[in-house]
Amino acid sequence: MFTDAEPQRVAKGVLDRLDEAVHVPLREFGTQGRPEEPGWHPQPKYCHYNVVAWVYRNPQHKHGKGYLVFDFRPLLRERLIQAHSVVELEDGSLIDITPSHASQSYPFVRHIGTDEEFVEMARVMSVRVPTE
Repeated sequence: MFTDAEPQRVAKGVLDRLDEAVHVPLREFGTQGRPEEPGWHPQPKYCHYNVVAWVYRNPQHKHGKGYLVFDFRPLLRERLIQAHSVVELEDGSLIDITPSHASQSYPFVRHIGTDEEFVEMARVMSVRVPTE
């Protein structure tokens, strides 16, 4: 379990690597069915679950763990770091299978820590990092 300071440490580490960020293309499938059913499609707001279910059905693919970076400057003086899961294809490229109503694509920075650290960051949901 994280100490109170750990999410800020991880989030600041993500911001330090913002130059490594990529914009992951969204691949839309619709939103019907359950993962154990043949007609399953990824569900909005369940990126981690969607990717686990996808990789189970497509073992040639991998679970891509990382963070979306939402930059609210200059409106607010902070950035928001949110754990996010995507699919890594055989060639190493990434796709986002989770339906989103976002008006734009946000930078995705890969997670470089332990699986436990990523799970804790996902549990925290998001971390606000004040900017100067």
